[in-house]
Amino acid sequence: MEKIFDKRPTVHKRKNQKATNITLYRCNLSGRLNIPCGNKIRNKVTIPEWIKYSEICSINCLKGLFETDGCFCEDKSNYTCVIEFKNNCKSLLRDTYQMLKNLGYHPQLGKNYVRLARKKEVFKFKDLITFRSY
Repeated sequence: MEKIFDKRPTVHKRKNQKATNITLYRCNLSGRLNIPCGNKIRNKVTIPEWIKYSEICSINCLKGLFETDGCFCEDKSNYTCVIEFKNNCKSLLRDTYQMLKNLGYHPQLGKNYVRLARKKEVFKFKDLITFRSY
């Protein structure tokens, strides 16, 4: 962070937790990183190419997307299972769909979702992105 932003971040270890807060305040940070701020639908936010075509970056990006706007559903009575990312930003959905395809999955692209519904793929993906456990 110091190399990129020429500023030392504040580091604060949380009491009684295995976590540390790292804070960096910088004016116009989104502009410096060339990331648009504001409405992601109006701005047609996309995933940068260098993330989409890097396996490790794609996995980390997908993990973030699915942990924030995703869900995992298993219906044992019907033997079905789905892992899904919901969003109204079409460009973000298309990029998510493409990253999953690049990783060898068979995603379904809907009006406001991208999902995996093949049971083996769902569990393989779930293991790949290693969701946080609470």
